[in-house]
Amino acid sequence: MCVLTPYYNEDVLYSEEELKKENEDGITTLFHLQKIYPEEWENFERRLKAAKHENSEKDKTELRQWVSYRGQTLSRTVRGMMYYRKALELQCFLDYADGRG
Repeated sequence: MCVLTPYYNEDVLYSEEELKKENEDGITTLFHLQKIYPEEWENFERRLKAAKHENSEKDKTELRQWVSYRGQTLSRTVRGMMYYRKALELQCFLDYADGRG
């Protein structure tokens, strides 16, 4: 089974540079999304503090994911498909077990 999501030259995750890059108004993508999703940002910060990662690279990756899931359509699509992967595999198995496949 395959799922194709066509895209053209679109990044799935924002880079660290993109998070810090200011637009013409001097606003970064990270700042903008923090203001749009203040409660989610607070929850994210609490999760990072609770996890106490010794590797700051993991924190940077999680930050890039948090921003991308809220600001990148393709990132949300990929994440959603991965969530449903097991369900799709089970449905495929059941369809073939029933003789419908």
